[in-house]
Amino acid sequence: LNDLFTELLAARLFPPGSRDEAALSHVHLIQFPRLEGKPLNPSHFLREVERALAACTAPAQELPYLQELGRFQMEIGETAAAKQTFQRIVGGPNKCPQALYYMGVIAFQEKNLYEARLYFSRLIQGSTREDFDNELDNPVDMAHHYLKLLNKREFKRSHFHLISS
Repeated sequence: LNDLFTELLAARLFPPGSRDEAALSHVHLIQFPRLEGKPLNPSHFLREVERALAACTAPAQELPYLQELGRFQMEIGETAAAKQTFQRIVGGPNKCPQALYYMGVIAFQEKNLYEARLYFSRLIQGSTREDFDNELDNPVDMAHHYLKLLNKREFKRSHFHLISS
């Protein structure tokens, strides 16, 4: 593992050549999921979340597990599963601004501008910047950034997406 970490660090510090880049193309760095403040191996995390969700008796108890599960699903590229997880949170009785942010990001990636605007606006209306002071990428600031992008005329024209019902 030390050799792998050394190669990944070197790849970040020194841009790889075309031959090296092809060799590293299958490597995708992820932020390990956290459960109760501790980072876990992804397979252990999935087992623990499944066990914890089965033991939960109220929707409020599920919230931290679902939130981290959805974030991890987005991290590994399982956008459809992440969308279902965050919809479960947003559709529940508890307020979760992070779920609104991630639903906005997913809608933005799917070029569903109407839903992206809806989720980001709901986040901004229900939360303040101070609610997320400890986060590096503040969701309220990011939502403002996305809304500014969505309001640009050039962006609206280039990313027009029809939604059929």
